[in-house]
Amino acid sequence: MSSQTPVVTPFVGPNDPKLGPTAALIAVEPDLTGLVKRAGLPKSPWRSILACRVHVKDPKNGGPCAAGPVLGAPQAVAVLEFLAAWGVRRVIFSGWAGSISKDLPAGSVVVPEFGICDEGSSPNYGVAMGGISRPSMDARNDLCRALTSAGIKCAGGGVWSTDALFRETPEKIERFTGQGAVTVDMEASALFSAAAFLGIECAAVLVVSDELFTLKWRAGFLDEAFRNARRAVTEALCPLIFPEKTQKSGWMSFGR
Repeated sequence: MSSQTPVVTPFVGPNDPKLGPTAALIAVEPDLTGLVKRAGLPKSPWRSILACRVHVKDPKNGGPCAAGPVLGAPQAVAVLEFLAAWGVRRVIFSGWAGSISKDLPAGSVVVPEFGICDEGSSPNYGVAMGGISRPSMDARNDLCRALTSAGIKCAGGGVWSTDALFRETPEKIERFTGQGAVTVDMEASALFSAAAFLGIECAAVLVVSDELFTLKWRAGFLDEAFRNARRAVTEALCPLIFPEKTQKSGWMSFGR
């Protein structure tokens, strides 16, 4: 065994189906519930791991899946490791983010072109703290096409990912804005780092939930534009992740 070989690895049982090739990793509970219902996935998860549910349309034979919720880089990356071990080769992450750009009010949709790693998971996957991680360009291009086809305007730019929700200071906002970040979240940069290390694809779509660009926090969680954007993004993900016909009725009402 190499000194760099991990001692703890994701468990794959002899009767586990092969998942994939694509998975949706959803950060927030109501968005996951909405996607599960919209895609016609079983309400009961196939597996629960690390306080995260994995829903598969055909639990016997596997196939594309939806997983979540996740909060923060450590949990998101650990779930990504499980998905990769179960056969997933492309992960589309959907989450919420704070805007640090005056051009992106609550309800805006961002598909990051790179991540700035201000979280502690990326260094374990070969990207130093403060370094840059990147999504798979093929996965990002496919995601952008799916969103555009659904009539969703999406911005580019970078995402600054942090472990410290309550340490988003003016100094950091100014510094990371200067490096091209337009949003801040807690997962995306680490997912890009881990996916590249594992040899799988990952891209992310972020809906702006709150605004920090004035250096005064404005919550947009109850804004109609935010609710509409979440619904539109989730609907656009269905045919991308689950190419077969998806459920057309009974959309879940969105909470925060």
